[in-house]
Amino acid sequence: HYSTTRLSKDHVYICDNSEHKSKFDKWLLEDLQIDWVPTYMIIKNKQVIGIIDGNITEKVFSDQIGTILAQNTIITDKLTNLEIESYNGDRVKFSSIFKDNDVYIVEISWAACKDCKNQDDKYTKSIYSKYSPDNFYRYYINTDKSELIDKYN
Repeated sequence: HYSTTRLSKDHVYICDNSEHKSKFDKWLLEDLQIDWVPTYMIIKNKQVIGIIDGNITEKVFSDQIGTILAQNTIITDKLTNLEIESYNGDRVKFSSIFKDNDVYIVEISWAACKDCKNQDDKYTKSIYSKYSPDNFYRYYINTDKSELIDKYN
């Protein structure tokens, strides 16, 4: 079994314009009421079943995701079809990224955020090594792609 602690570039998405909120950004902020970064959005069966505020250890993450999976409370019964842009420049419907029946974690992050940087510096590798980054995705809000070049190249 091959394990890595690095997120694939194919799993990275970036906001359309760091100066303006896109419809997708508004979906995150208004519909899902995500008001903190980093945040982990837990998706199962193409439904959002949990939100975890980040800047946390692997143990805290594990405890919270365990509770979310056990409760299986549906926050939104359908993922949005709004398009987002991949790191490679492709536009895809958000809902099309995920398969049925699997659990996915979408990390909402922001390149300039101190808490996001702290999460990556201290905790992300241990979370990825426990859960494998294969089912993790990251969406950067308020971020210009140029801010990510060192991180993903």
